[in-house]
Amino acid sequence: ADGYGLVSGYFDKRPWFYSFCIALMHYLSGWRVENAFIVNACFGAAFIFIIAACGKQLAGKSGAWIGAVLAASIPLVAQCATGGGMDMTNVALLALLFLLTTCYLNSPSDIGEGAVLSAAILLAYTRYESLLYVIPALLIVGVGWILRGRAILSLPALIFAPLLLPVLLQNRYFRDSEPLWELRASVQSPFGLEHIAENFPRALYFLFNLSDTLANSAIVSALGIGSFALIVVCAPRLLIRQWREHR
Repeated sequence: ADGYGLVSGYFDKRPWFYSFCIALMHYLSGWRVENAFIVNACFGAAFIFIIAACGKQLAGKSGAWIGAVLAASIPLVAQCATGGGMDMTNVALLALLFLLTTCYLNSPSDIGEGAVLSAAILLAYTRYESLLYVIPALLIVGVGWILRGRAILSLPALIFAPLLLPVLLQNRYFRDSEPLWELRASVQSPFGLEHIAENFPRALYFLFNLSDTLANSAIVSALGIGSFALIVVCAPRLLIRQWREHR
């Protein structure tokens, strides 16, 4: 197009959804550098709203307010919502997937199944590791089938595998193209179980660091681990009770 010229070329290895959102913003409002930050600000606001919706579903209005305040109090959320990376998009979609799965398990339907699978597909196109969230999404769909007593085949379920094919091919290509990952000389692969031993202590240090040098929230981290423990204990009982109610 007139007025545009290629300054440099780079083959980007990142998934496409965040880039698509920015391109859509460019199309609607014209090309501006600020569009990347506007997109993240929108996803940041959406994230707070989705967390509030999750809180309301779990504990009413008080849960909505507590969830929104806790999410907004995390410095990392503000950092991502005002930055230009793809992390805010990923976190917002992850929260949306959680909300949709709770709605789906409360009342399994073809619309709910389609929403869960659609969110999982978008997540797969947001970050490299988010392709893993396809697995729990499929398990949730299976649990919904068990609760309802029959299989539900929505349109997204029928086209689920073909829609994932491009991202699978992209990951396969980059897995075989080591220079594109820009790894340190001591690192053999970008993903693998061998990284857990090194990254787990770093994650704990970040989550529970009490200094003001990191964008974490030790309070939210402690509440999150406690909540996860409650989910592990209570979730099987709730699923069994729902299954009995749907029989």
